[in-house]
Amino acid sequence: MERTTAYKVFEEEGFVIDSSESFASGTYGAIYHCRKTGERESKYVAKKILKKAREDSKTVIDSEKATAEELGKMKPPHVLFAEAFIDEKDAVYIIMKFCNCGDLNDYVMKDNQCVLPFYEVKRLFSEIAEALAAMHGRRMAHRDMKCQNVFLHREKGRVEAYLGDFGYAKSMGTDKFFSTTLGTTATMSPELLKSDTANESVDIWAMGVILYQMCFGDYPFKDNVVRAVENGTYKLPKCFMISAECVDLMEWCLQYKSENRPTAKHLFNHDFIAKPLNEQSIIWIKEEFKMNVRKRGILGDEKVTMESFDVICKSARK
Repeated sequence: MERTTAYKVFEEEGFVIDSSESFASGTYGAIYHCRKTGERESKYVAKKILKKAREDSKTVIDSEKATAEELGKMKPPHVLFAEAFIDEKDAVYIIMKFCNCGDLNDYVMKDNQCVLPFYEVKRLFSEIAEALAAMHGRRMAHRDMKCQNVFLHREKGRVEAYLGDFGYAKSMGTDKFFSTTLGTTATMSPELLKSDTANESVDIWAMGVILYQMCFGDYPFKDNVVRAVENGTYKLPKCFMISAECVDLMEWCLQYKSENRPTAKHLFNHDFIAKPLNEQSIIWIKEEFKMNVRKRGILGDEKVTMESFDVICKSARK
């Protein structure tokens, strides 16, 4: 069957949206391919938010706009902020860069292979932390940090992480706390689950959950999440080779009391991010490589050869 293409051209904003068929959908609407006028390749996406999809649709749109305005001045790396907003009668299109590898949740669970290589966890986590530090540096809390809101883009054989979906983001301004409970239960901090006052450290708790999921392919707290978080216990599967530094950072982020968690800037001082990989880590990586390369390419769909593995190890030591 021949596909009928319908385009929406927005001359003033400089974008063309292929509105004939969405390639993804979300809570508030659908997502379409998009390109700049005068270009043939679709390097952007248009996220359509229906103004009446939910009661909080306006709040989500306003939060996306506030984040784009605040961070757009800096253009920090690894932040997937809106390039433009196109306002129609019943909906708003949010124009963003197209990330060609989907989200981190799909990447972690690719082909039911739940283990990311050790050095890839280290690099992707560092990139997410860099994006979060940019937000917190402007006194902005994301408030819905999770693998589904981290998007991946492959260019020249390298996959990079971008933090996105700022519909629940909040500019703290001079406030020390906020009291609204929202987000995703599996990544909610104890103070959010208790509907207590909270601050930016809720994002750090979620970073601990993201790190755990990248390492083990599952959530640290599940089933009865509230009770599990209250008990403060989670299992570290022994069958995975995870460095002591990685576990230490995970435990630091998942501190029950928010004041005991690191700030986004402190993450970069931790050995897991700051220290180059040592020879023991390289040995672990090699073992991981042997276990995983037959099931998934370390760079996504691409198969990695032993020759390229030597190059990877060399760069990992830097």
